[in-house]
Order: sequence, then C-alpha cells, then structure tokens
Amino acid sequence: MDPNTLDRYTRPHGSLCRDDLVPSVMSLSGWYRLHVSGALVALHPGVSRRAEVPETTLMQMEAALAATIPGAALAGLSAA
Repeated sequence: MDPNTLDRYTRPHGSLCRDDLVPSVMSLSGWYRLHVSGALVALHPGVSRRAEVPETTLMQMEAALAATIPGAALAGLSAA
C-alpha cells in the first residue's frame, strides 16, 4: 500500500477508519495485513492509526467517535 494513499484517508487527528478504505481502496484482507505487518495499530474496532504517528487524546476521541454510529457526537468535559 502506498503511504500517500493512507495519508489521503487519514482523519484530521490521525486516525484511519476501515469503512473509508474497504472495499474502495483496499481489500479487507489488505487492511488486516497492514495490522499484522505493524504498519497500523488498532484503536477501536474498525479504527486504527499509523504506527509512526503518536497516539494523542484528540486522536482517541476521534477514533471513539468514528467507531460509533453515523451522526454520533462527543459531549461532556472530554469534548470541550
């Protein structure tokens, strides 16, 4: 997988959502091969980050939101 392709689908705070990539950009097995090879690190089911990108609080919140149903929103002190 070309790193530039992953860059295009990386969300603002660094997470990648499987639904954005599979099946239009890569196969499901390609998604899992990136995890096995260590190129991606799972954050939530269907949401990962690139291994070289450090995990931040904003990334964790972004990943949690991406792992929920469409239209969900963050609320409370952690979202402020």
